[in-house]
Amino acid sequence: MPQRPSGFVRILSSWSGPEGTLSKDGVTAKYVYGEGRLAIEIVDRPFLLPLSLIEGKLRAYLEQSVAYDASKSAL
Repeated sequence: MPQRPSGFVRILSSWSGPEGTLSKDGVTAKYVYGEGRLAIEIVDRPFLLPLSLIEGKLRAYLEQSVAYDASKSAL
């Protein structure tokens, strides 16, 4: 069975409702979830940390999370 991803975006597991703010390692994001869609806006980050790196980490986490959840429900 696949393992739930961890690391840089582990904070995502602490969502508390359909909208809110996440913060980890100097990166702050706002999220809104509704009607089957998740929107995430990066509102603050360290100057030298490229936005593309943050987006890549978030995408990878979410893709792995979806695959993990799908494998759990197939059991």
